[in-house]
Amino acid sequence: MKKLYYFLLLFFFLCGLFLLKTKTQNKEIYHYQIKRESNYNAILKPNNFYNTNILPSGSYYVSNALSSYLITFQYSFQGNKKENLYYSYDIDLDLVGSIENENGQEKEIWIKNFVIQEKKQFFLKQSNSFFIQENVMIDYPFYNQLARSFENTYGITIHSILKAKLNLSYYVEQNGKKIEEKKDTMELDISLTNTTSKVKENYKKKLEKSIMKKKENDLAI
Repeated sequence: MKKLYYFLLLFFFLCGLFLLKTKTQNKEIYHYQIKRESNYNAILKPNNFYNTNILPSGSYYVSNALSSYLITFQYSFQGNKKENLYYSYDIDLDLVGSIENENGQEKEIWIKNFVIQEKKQFFLKQSNSFFIQENVMIDYPFYNQLARSFENTYGITIHSILKAKLNLSYYVEQNGKKIEEKKDTMELDISLTNTTSKVKENYKKKLEKSIMKKKENDLAI
């Protein structure tokens, strides 16, 4: 009986050492942070009511007084070490019309896309950062009238939004292998067909991420 006891004790002891030897640990191989910022100004048509024809962001604007929106997108990537970085981006607009269904939820019934900035591509060898800044002028009366024309043509009332989007993709290459590959979008939503217009940010300001790699614990028995 004692022999069996000592045999089992030795067996479980060796099993424990084996598991300890082959135990995996997570090791950080790369860390990065992304910051997204946007700004815009409302440009007014010539009029006798306002003291300026440029209004700052963060307010409501009389739709019939608007000439355009000037939007600035800013996107920054910062890594903790120098690696090969690839990124590309484009800018487009989606004019989206939706209706409210029987459950009170909005359902899209019309989407029209407009390409504003064709895709740009970049490759940075042994770099730890990149920065994007793009200005976009949006002809508000054009898109507002297009949404109204849709309603008048088909005799339907829709909730119309113009989505201005910076679409981006990137990857990080370490020792000839991709260790991170992502797609990202910054979006600003501009209300249409109302007496007033507003702009809503639809993105997160910051993102921080660590890239982990499993590493075997090399303890010897």
